[in-house]
Amino acid sequence: MKLKPSALVSGFSGKLNGSVASRNRGGAYLRNKAIPLNPKTSAQALVRSSFGSLSKAWGQLTEAQRKAWNGAVSSWQTTDVFGDLKSPSGINLFMRLNTNLATVGATGINFPPVPGETFFTPLGALTMVGGGASQIALGADLPASDTAMIVESTAGFSAGINNANSRYRLVTTASSTTGSALIFTSGQDAKFGAPIDGLKYSVRVTFVNTVTGQKSVPQTAFAIAAP
Repeated sequence: MKLKPSALVSGFSGKLNGSVASRNRGGAYLRNKAIPLNPKTSAQALVRSSFGSLSKAWGQLTEAQRKAWNGAVSSWQTTDVFGDLKSPSGINLFMRLNTNLATVGATGINFPPVPGETFFTPLGALTMVGGGASQIALGADLPASDTAMIVESTAGFSAGINNANSRYRLVTTASSTTGSALIFTSGQDAKFGAPIDGLKYSVRVTFVNTVTGQKSVPQTAFAIAAP
């Protein structure tokens, strides 16, 4: 549980015993902590394997390399839920960037890179065709090098639902597009089956710099599957 005190407590986040602190448009609130089931899917096994491999890789770095990661953390600060700047630890930074690189099949890095730019272009229309193609249009083609994209998608759900945050699953990664669009039919169908007419689908796209491991801000798009 995290508390940010002022004259009175003005913000809280995290878990304590059976309660979870969170926040929505109505303000801060507490809810009961739910313990999720562990279906031990192949995707979960892959994530755990990658985490274990990177933890081992950190231990195999030289002392100079670990010192370099620890010394670089101030350049990789992020903003927490209270709007405060936070620096990651050296091992967290190493694992974060290398996890991004591993996800898109890029070569891992042993020294911390200098933060740079990550390609970004707005998403266009999402097309989900029952028994046909699934594709997402992009505002521009991916660069010829140094960029890949992570595409997460959902199974079909009710058109009245607008929040798909818990539904996304990785369906494909790519380092090139065709006509400023990425077709992910095979990944979608393998994970969820062919789109079903009338159901709502969403994709979440994130761009990754394949040199530094940096990720862009994720973007989402919704569509109703059509025949």
